[in-house]
Amino acid sequence: MIRRWVQLWDEKEDPIALACVRVLLCLVLLYDLGAVAWHGLPILLWAPAELGGVHDVLSRAPEKIPWLYRLFEPTTSIVWGLYYTVVASLICFGAGLFTRFSGLVLLLSYAQMAIINDQADRGIDRMLRIMILLLVCSDSGRALSVSAKWKTGRWFGDGTRVPSWPRYLMILQLVVMYWCAGVEKFAVTWFPWGGYSALYYILQDPIFAVTDFSFLASPWLYPLTQLGTAGSHLWEWTCPVLLLAYYYRSTPSHPGRLRHFFLKWDVRLCYVLVGVTFHVLLASTLHLGIFPAAMLALYPAFFHPQEILGLMRKWRHTSEM
Repeated sequence: MIRRWVQLWDEKEDPIALACVRVLLCLVLLYDLGAVAWHGLPILLWAPAELGGVHDVLSRAPEKIPWLYRLFEPTTSIVWGLYYTVVASLICFGAGLFTRFSGLVLLLSYAQMAIINDQADRGIDRMLRIMILLLVCSDSGRALSVSAKWKTGRWFGDGTRVPSWPRYLMILQLVVMYWCAGVEKFAVTWFPWGGYSALYYILQDPIFAVTDFSFLASPWLYPLTQLGTAGSHLWEWTCPVLLLAYYYRSTPSHPGRLRHFFLKWDVRLCYVLVGVTFHVLLASTLHLGIFPAAMLALYPAFFHPQEILGLMRKWRHTSEM
């Protein structure tokens, strides 16, 4: 058992899956920070109250004052400096330029924003910081990066295999997040005795809904909202089955009817496709910020690098025909 455990965490693979997560994650965050600057919000969000911010940061206990305002005198220039540090490190990290160093700078400055204004720190921000930490600890910069181009002459690198464990931990984090999201939905409207009405009520909230969904009260359409409620809740509750699917995929030669079923129907792919549909529908019906796009940016971690490379080769072959 110990030998198998060591082998699991010592496995190596092509870095393309981790690199895809790195690039997509950075693109989503760059879009988000671009929107913040477009609306002129950096000072409001991260400056002390004396400079026009929403939080009285400097009145906190000395040990709770962010280190940014301990090291530097609070000015609007410092706030914009923090903002541009995050943006610059995002660009470098996404492009794969000094990947680990730029990722570490991104992680620390991004966290500093959260410490200054914890009310503006969303759940998705915390999730992304966890993923950035895993990427910093990985060798994701060996593909789809400026560094790979410099060292090997190819954007995809030279195929050097890197540790797989950061991707495994990403999958585990996603499974835990989805499962906890399902468990924490304990309102009666998420269950049969509440009529599976949660999705219908959410879509009637003018704060979140992208348009007027009152037409869903139709007896022909309302059952679709019930189906969506039940389906999404069941999908979140059963997400740990993904771990079993990955175990079966790693031991295909072992006997067992359940393993045969999982391998024949690729339960993992079914779960991923449901997740993609779930987030696309969320993005098209509700105002949830970057949450749907940010979660989808993490989905390449669900696939083995050889699957991604095979899909790229197939797409390239098709485009050349």
